[in-house]
Amino acid sequence: MNRLFVFPSVLLSLGLTLGSCSQKATEATGTVPPAVAMTTVAADPTQLNGRWQITTLNGAAVPAGEPERAAHLIFDSATGRLSGSTSCNRLMGSYTATGNTLTFNQVASTRMACVGPNVEQQVMTMLNTPGLTYQLSADNQLTLLSGSTPVAVLIRATP
Repeated sequence: MNRLFVFPSVLLSLGLTLGSCSQKATEATGTVPPAVAMTTVAADPTQLNGRWQITTLNGAAVPAGEPERAAHLIFDSATGRLSGSTSCNRLMGSYTATGNTLTFNQVASTRMACVGPNVEQQVMTMLNTPGLTYQLSADNQLTLLSGSTPVAVLIRATP
């Protein structure tokens, strides 16, 4: 009986691994918002802790949607775990923050059918972008950058 569950799990893991290899890095447009460029605070990975709502991806505003389905990331620096929502499916994985470099690892999501507009593909592409750096502003805005180009802007969600 246990063998019936192991084989699909292995296939799912292999599919996620191979699928992430074929994704291209996000080509982002835009510039760092002036407020972020002028009021960034020193990089401290523990400041990432908590829930961050994704407001902008590649320069385009992300629709707010239903609060429980809003695209967001939750960082836990004590465990290095990442969770959240793509605006359709739940996501989970791990991350490493070193200085101002942010690396996402083994990110997976549930596979529910999505009705209506969502930014799932953009969120997953952003999480697979190599060489991301981050800036935290004094007003609780988190900007993820590929080089000097912002690929995502997030705001700290209120508890």
